[in-house]
Amino acid sequence: SPIQAAILNGDPETGVTIMQLVEKMDAGPIITQSRIQLKGNETAGDLHDILACKGAQLLIQTLEKIPFPSRAQDEAQATYTKKITSQDAELNAKEPAFALERKIRAYNPAPGAHIIISSNIKTNNFVIARSGNDEAILNAIETTQDLHISLSFPRNLSPSFIGERESMQIKLFV
Repeated sequence: SPIQAAILNGDPETGVTIMQLVEKMDAGPIITQSRIQLKGNETAGDLHDILACKGAQLLIQTLEKIPFPSRAQDEAQATYTKKITSQDAELNAKEPAFALERKIRAYNPAPGAHIIISSNIKTNNFVIARSGNDEAILNAIETTQDLHISLSFPRNLSPSFIGERESMQIKLFV
């Protein structure tokens, strides 16, 4: 979940590291690194693909430099993240718009951001606002007490229009 964490935290940059393997996870000496600047509109799917390509390129460049120079990792600079659950992707309407926008991007394509509205609403008609070419796919599953709504965006589309607003509204028409 480091990709999702970078998006959720609004980090200005992220990157890939080639390191020597040791017994402890992610603790070996650093052989080389490459950083990329984040624009603030990447989805986790986009960032995954960018970092995968960057990592492959970096590995090829590194293998050409045998023997490898390396340096010890600075444990004070280490950051940790946790395994992602579907509960992490739940949107809370009380959160600021920037946090909601980051969650939608961080959990796209999986597990997908969603919101649960407790109510007795019975409806099949859902509308989500569109802005320019931005369009969300809205899915709804009704249970007896709750309405579960999930938002997802195509991988090539960033929900930038949400981040520009002070709040996000989903309108339900009964």
